[in-house]
Amino acid sequence: MFICIEICCNTQNIVLHLNQDQQTPFDKKMKKMTNIILILFLSICTGCHSINKDSIALSVQNPTSFTFRTNIDSIKSIIYNNFGNEQYFGYTLFDKHDFLSKDENIFKLDSNYNDFVLEEFINYHKYFSKIYFRKSGKAYSYCASYHIHLKKVDDFTTTITILTFKSEILKGLSKLPVLPHFSRKWVYIDVKPTTVEEYEILQIIGKALGIKDMPPIKIPEKVII
Repeated sequence: MFICIEICCNTQNIVLHLNQDQQTPFDKKMKKMTNIILILFLSICTGCHSINKDSIALSVQNPTSFTFRTNIDSIKSIIYNNFGNEQYFGYTLFDKHDFLSKDENIFKLDSNYNDFVLEEFINYHKYFSKIYFRKSGKAYSYCASYHIHLKKVDDFTTTITILTFKSEILKGLSKLPVLPHFSRKWVYIDVKPTTVEEYEILQIIGKALGIKDMPPIKIPEKVII
């Protein structure tokens, strides 16, 4: 009896195909039982979990872009000084000269020549969400990748936009070891960016520039997952 198994963890769909020419009543029963066992095993072993992040409604939004009356070179120096040594919860700062960034394709565009990427690289899970909480009331560890886009308005003005292209919360470790290394792995849930962290980054830059009139940050209502 020939068996081919396809597993898609993201959708938790499991398809098991038997060679139709060789199926017997026993084969059909075994196929059904194998499907059930695989579903149970994967749900325990991988801990895959997903939600429709577009269904998450945030009660308030913060700005993700701000225009500073500062030239672009000074802005870049501020970013290096305030994020270059993993000051932001252990996040690593990358620019066009770095080849270790998981998202170096960003720097291939001419329009992103002066840009940065801020993301977890070595240090993990130090930032706890102000929005996403477990039913127990404990905040999830939240991680995201931020594209810090700089646009020169004129010789004395720069607009910074924080683009979040990956955001997720840490559910925990899988309950059982998983292949290929047969070890427990971190399980994440994709969620909607909150704009809180994006504006925090802008506020850090503004504070370093001595700006005192930036609007206060707004914290949306808790989202329980």
